[in-house]
Amino acid sequence: MGDANNAGTGYLPTAEELIAAIKELKTANPEFGIKKVWTNLKEGKGWQVSEKRVKSAMQENGLIENSNAGNNENKGGNTEQQGGEGKKKKGKDVTPKEQTWPVPSVPIMDLFPNGNFPEGEIQEYQGLNAYRSTSAELKEQERLESHIYQEAREGAEVHRTARKYLQSIAKPGELMIDLCEKLEDKVRELIKDKFPERGIAFPTGC
Repeated sequence: MGDANNAGTGYLPTAEELIAAIKELKTANPEFGIKKVWTNLKEGKGWQVSEKRVKSAMQENGLIENSNAGNNENKGGNTEQQGGEGKKKKGKDVTPKEQTWPVPSVPIMDLFPNGNFPEGEIQEYQGLNAYRSTSAELKEQERLESHIYQEAREGAEVHRTARKYLQSIAKPGELMIDLCEKLEDKVRELIKDKFPERGIAFPTGC
């Protein structure tokens, strides 16, 4: 499987190089969104990097959490002046597009209502397994099993979010049992826990 989504043809940066470059761009240009960051990396640096990979890196490092806040506020409702008083039009419920921080409260599936979760970094098959990238039969098998990949990617996104949350609340003096309970409760919230259909796969044993 290869991620050819809008990739360039130049240098392929490591994950560390990519994150460092994105942070540098965001520091100099806080208003930059995914598209502008990707364009600068692809055309400015000549890097071989996909827009999807840039988006994933920015999400994982909290670099786009509030990037659309202003837009969302403008879309939330319009103000009409009637008799000198402002009234807001009632808008339709909008599916959240970003996670809340520092305490994540939006279930991961609500952030990706189409069921297509971030792929992360995709590695091509190498050596004796290289044929798996070109075999029509195996590619079709992967397509038929795509729902399994999506479930795993949802789990990975839950893990990344819960890990970042835990890192923010782990302080000297905190009891391990309290941290474990907070972590498990947060994971249940992020996955929309509904036993036995959905639940924690690997409980945090303390």
